[in-house]
Amino acid sequence: MAKEKSEIRTINLSEELGIEAIFGKRIRNTFQRHIHATYLFGLVEKGTRDITCAGCTESVSEQESFVLQPAQVHTCTCSADHCYSILSIKPEFVEALAVQLFGIGHPPPFFPYVCCRDKLLSKQLQAIFTLIKKQGMSDHALASIQRYISTLLQHQPPIPQRITQQDESVVDSTCEFLQKNHAQKLPLSSLAEHACLSPFHLQRLFTKRMGISPNDYLQAHRVAEARQRLRMNIPLSELALSLGFYDQSHFTRTFRKVMGVSPGSYRKTNSN
Repeated sequence: MAKEKSEIRTINLSEELGIEAIFGKRIRNTFQRHIHATYLFGLVEKGTRDITCAGCTESVSEQESFVLQPAQVHTCTCSADHCYSILSIKPEFVEALAVQLFGIGHPPPFFPYVCCRDKLLSKQLQAIFTLIKKQGMSDHALASIQRYISTLLQHQPPIPQRITQQDESVVDSTCEFLQKNHAQKLPLSSLAEHACLSPFHLQRLFTKRMGISPNDYLQAHRVAEARQRLRMNIPLSELALSLGFYDQSHFTRTFRKVMGVSPGSYRKTNSN
């Protein structure tokens, strides 16, 4: 019997609200230290996913859910039969729901756990994914997402996220610079010159604040851009160079490391 292939399918539910659904099948991979720009509300459909944050590892089993914050540094190790569904939601959407529940001036939403073993909450999330697979984004799906996040916020009231008292404006400016110039070759010396710091100082400051190096942040952003452009009919070699990778091989290695599948496989699964 032929071995089933790994695949990742994404559905952009709302560009305006910043909501995306991601469905992964048979993704066996070890994802090194990385961060996301969005909240991730995930459900392990099959297998296990071990998530390590701040030195603590939690094992998320079948039909258990998990939550990851924006910019939360973590690593993941997945079993061979690992299948998952994830809602990726921009912080603004979650913050707006928190304001509705708790009022203006409340600290930004922060969930102090990773694995959620509440069976009712997991079933609620599963129902959302079932609805999305059948209908895509609808008023019913949006209302269900809002209810789910509101329930999470009320189950575990948000607490202030610890913020390092380093020069945050320099790191924020460096992140913006990396995003705007991701197609260029950006050695640490160029970033340091932009930030008016020594390369060593910038590397230390950036890594302490973000949890990953400037180069890892850059590669993750390039992969995020690649996910959008892979829907277009652009040759992989041309796409690799336009995103700032050295060549197609470098692009493929980096994409697989971040996503768990190759760019070609991702394109095939998500082509319209």
